[in-house]
Amino acid sequence: MNYGTGMGSTIWDPMGSSLVVLGDNLDVLAQLPDEAVPLVYIDPPFNTGRRQKRRTLRTTRDRSGDRIGFKGAAYRTIQESALAYDDIFEDYWGFLEPRLAEAWRVLAPDGS
Repeated sequence: MNYGTGMGSTIWDPMGSSLVVLGDNLDVLAQLPDEAVPLVYIDPPFNTGRRQKRRTLRTTRDRSGDRIGFKGAAYRTIQESALAYDDIFEDYWGFLEPRLAEAWRVLAPDGS
């Protein structure tokens, strides 16, 4: 699998290997050709109006750990990362609509 930080000089090949791109989806979608992908999966922010927090945890076995797991084993929890964002948009539709339009444009005629 290829990993990148943007489309850059990547040549689009629908029969090529999988490609994972890190970037703003609107910028990336704009660089893809029409009807190029068989599947579009969208998981937008929900515009809840609240601050959303996500933590990535790792656990390791430790007799004096802070949690109990499978078969009563003790584990120590280590926070790997913490991310937060304000899930509020002044113009939610203005944020979402161009992304939906681009997703529809790149979706193959027999795509989902």
